Amino acid sequence: LKLYSVIEQIVKLYPQSIVYPFKLSYETLQDSITDPILKHNLELIQQQLNRYIPLVNEFIEALNQLNPQQQFDT
Repeated sequence: LKLYSVIEQIVKLYPQSIVYPFKLSYETLQDSITDPILKHNLELIQQQLNRYIPLVNEFIEALNQLNPQQQFDT
């Protein structure tokens, strides 16, 4: 897959730019992709993001612990 190398470079150089859209679409992509190579690449991207910005998952988990009113209060 030619596009994978481009995505891989974005993950390495600018992980914060791709983490939000990737997190939004990850579960849907994981369930809908049937090609094993694409599925493998998806998992590699997930692992790389976890390595480059490990606190994002902890932050998301902490947000999930809040009740809906707390999540959106400013």
